[in-house]
Amino acid sequence: MRVNLSDIREEGLELSCGETPEELDLEYPDTGFDGKIRTTVRLTRLGENVMVTGEAEAGLVLECARCLQSFSVPLNLEINALFVPDTPVSGKGTERDEGLPEDEMEYHYSGKSIDMGELVREQILLAMPMVPVCKPGCRGLCSGCGKNLNLEECVCHTEERNGSSQA
Repeated sequence: MRVNLSDIREEGLELSCGETPEELDLEYPDTGFDGKIRTTVRLTRLGENVMVTGEAEAGLVLECARCLQSFSVPLNLEINALFVPDTPVSGKGTERDEGLPEDEMEYHYSGKSIDMGELVREQILLAMPMVPVCKPGCRGLCSGCGKNLNLEECVCHTEERNGSSQA
């Protein structure tokens, strides 16, 4: 989603949109989404800079790293970002305003528009778990027979506990 700088008036600009994972280049193996990624943001001009605040919501569908079952998790992300020009138009530096929040991320733009899609994509990627697990107590798959230990016990574990497994 590209936003023209000329569309951001003195009072700011409110935007709401829904984009598909394909539009945001978020197609990865073992990862999917329940529908569109919904974004609601407010853009405010700060001289040549543009402050973006708001939120993004998505339903993430992952594959558990332990039991290989699919599970859903909601993503509710807060967005705080500052877009600064690659080369200052006025010849002055783009020094950070002391009154801006410390947790905001800084992005660069060139030309007369900013790419909000890259911001949303990055925020979602940063929020995704590195090792997705369906629940904290997930027992995973049996290394012997491959059964999902969350759903059923297997003979392999029973034999190991009784000490009757053969090597």
